[in-house]
Amino acid sequence: MAAVRDRLHVLVVGAGVGGLAAARGLAARGHRVTVLERAPALTRVGGHLGVQSNAVLALRALGASAPVEECGVPVERFEIASWRGRRLAWWSPGALGREMSAPNVTVPRHVLLTALRDAALTHRDATELVFGAEVREIAAVDDGTGVTVRTADGRSFTGDLVVGADGVRSAVRRLAGLPGTPRTAGYLTWRGVAAARPPATGPHTARHYLGRGRTFGHWPLPDGRTYWVATRLRPGPSAGAAPAGPPDPADLPSRARELVGATPAHDILHTAVDTVEGCDTWHTGRVVLLGDAAHAMEPVTGQGGAQALLDALALATALAGVGAADGPGRIEGALADYAATRRGPARKVAEEARGLGGLHHLDNAVAVRVRDTVLRCTPHSVWQRRAALRLDERELLAAAAPAGRGTAPEAARR
Repeated sequence: MAAVRDRLHVLVVGAGVGGLAAARGLAARGHRVTVLERAPALTRVGGHLGVQSNAVLALRALGASAPVEECGVPVERFEIASWRGRRLAWWSPGALGREMSAPNVTVPRHVLLTALRDAALTHRDATELVFGAEVREIAAVDDGTGVTVRTADGRSFTGDLVVGADGVRSAVRRLAGLPGTPRTAGYLTWRGVAAARPPATGPHTARHYLGRGRTFGHWPLPDGRTYWVATRLRPGPSAGAAPAGPPDPADLPSRARELVGATPAHDILHTAVDTVEGCDTWHTGRVVLLGDAAHAMEPVTGQGGAQALLDALALATALAGVGAADGPGRIEGALADYAATRRGPARKVAEEARGLGGLHHLDNAVAVRVRDTVLRCTPHSVWQRRAALRLDERELLAAAAPAGRGTAPEAARR
């Protein structure tokens, strides 16, 4: 760990999952962190998240897992079904979680953000959160020893490096001249929380229905509530988002209409789905990207947040022992090591999500029948194996474990 007098001052742009995780990981290694967030405060808006076992292990390494594990509802079984409700495939996140001693849970997004914020602020002498700070300019310090960030309201912040954790339309990525273009995934989403349980599923079962150009998924929540997500293809490449409010019942499987009907219309979030393409370079000089700014992915695998957490761990690990007095080559070399560690694995997850997004939204009747047949004929063992912890994740979690309050479980290191 760098000595306190020689610690880095890191400017993190964005107080989402990746930004707060990076703040915690860097502060735990002795660095000073200033988080710049354009919103006026952390809010409770943002729906719910599936926090899979790899994300739980990453949160443990960051010392931020307890609130998520306590609040989250375990997902024991995940099913894929046809639009009419015929089961096509299933696997057991619960069994995988027991193997890794890390559950797969569903939680409100604000619980995860609050846990990460509180973990970061345990290092109060080293962590500052600045809200209402919209980044407008990034410039290298004249003598090459740092970077200055200027905000829309005229404030300036100078640090040793800048971390862009500001999402799919990252200002840091654009201002630093890094490649990457937001693109539409071609479909729209609706998300809500119903005061009801879905019919014909157990209390710890999640199910995803696949139709023609549309999907519907639901996950268990406490007190008999259910988190749901509906999607459908855009009507055309230039069409805007559909009007606010609930999805059209015609876009829902019959078994889902009761859930949507049990959701207050004003609480339904409706958005388009955007990803990033062409972001092959994650850093330049003393500026580096993580999370959605580097690899925003379609939400079909539920891995966006998990990959941001793994990015944060990898960045904090790469910068461990690096000090402000080190030359630019040492700092920039650490950023290059981080990017080399995470770029390949994150790209693989993003490509898998893109492929599944296309598969889930097939709009040709024959193609849909072929898809459903292939899914139904795929052995259960294949689905179970796909959901297991990958080797690169095991290695990263094992290397990052000293940053938390314990070590990664033995199952994650094997």
